[in-house]
Amino acid sequence: MAYIDGDDFIDGAILSFQQANRMKDNFRLATPPANIQPGMLFSDSDDDKLYHEGAAGENEILQSGVILGSNIQLGDDVQLIFGDDSDGSIQYDETIDDLMKLGVPVSNNVLAILQQADIGQNLASVPAYGHPTIALYGASFTDYLAMYHDETDGYFRTLDGSFIFQTDEGVNTPTSVFIKPKGASEISEFGLFDADGQRLQAITAADRAYIRSLGGALGINDDAAQNVYMFESAGVGDNPVKRVYGYITTGAAARYQYWQLEDVNDEAIWGAENNANLLGLTAKLNNAAQSFRVRDSGGVVKFEVNGTGFGFYATAPAAQPAAITDATGAGDVVDRLNSLLAAMRTLGLIAT
Repeated sequence: MAYIDGDDFIDGAILSFQQANRMKDNFRLATPPANIQPGMLFSDSDDDKLYHEGAAGENEILQSGVILGSNIQLGDDVQLIFGDDSDGSIQYDETIDDLMKLGVPVSNNVLAILQQADIGQNLASVPAYGHPTIALYGASFTDYLAMYHDETDGYFRTLDGSFIFQTDEGVNTPTSVFIKPKGASEISEFGLFDADGQRLQAITAADRAYIRSLGGALGINDDAAQNVYMFESAGVGDNPVKRVYGYITTGAAARYQYWQLEDVNDEAIWGAENNANLLGLTAKLNNAAQSFRVRDSGGVVKFEVNGTGFGFYATAPAAQPAAITDATGAGDVVDRLNSLLAAMRTLGLIAT
């Protein structure tokens, strides 16, 4: 009978001190004894660690309610495996990647982070994106913030509510969000989508920042109760130009018109690019009831033109006066002069 080989004690058998010492000596050695059996424990005297001998290469210790009073250390490339079917694991991969790895179940690919009290609860919703996903749950464990990568793009998704970026630094501290490209000559892009696809794009390129509308018009502030302001912080020498480009056939190129508040003559300017192929500025009226007017600071019309004609100094626009023939002698000079004065009064050039 060899107790160290795993044989059972027999009723009435006497355990000699030699046998007890042999069991002790085989339990505490520098290397496992050659005849160690599956299911037996072995204490390594070199590193003061306890080892368990498993069958067929397995080493399992099944125990519930274990409370440990110190650290647990797993060796390099060893996995801490969870679940009867090895559904998840944690490993420090020293040999290949030299990093910590966490394996999620292939059934749903989700690592859920929630309050300890909710661990045993049935989650009302679980992400199902087909890729390893980190899901942060709220206190009610019904809504989540998910993060994953689909091998093409990275995603942040929320089951309910909005995304809010806010700093908790200090008091009354501004929050900033930066989007940076990789590489000195690359661009950054921010896009907004609706159900039909991408509609708004903010992009940096060629030392400029652009706001683009894709597949529709670009609107600015559809809240009619609010104003739109530009360049409010302008100081000495700050006279930014607002350009609108368009293609012209003469010269076959894109040219621009512009608006500017300039400080040479302290005037507001509406102008055209300095190019001989751009033939000027035109105010076009598309309806007979429309007029182009110039008013003074008191709101009085000083000049007006519409489909009928034009007028000055609050005079209703009139058609071009009829031609006045040249005087042929001293007798008709007064008559021609009176006709000219009448035409000028009709247009408002002189008072009546």
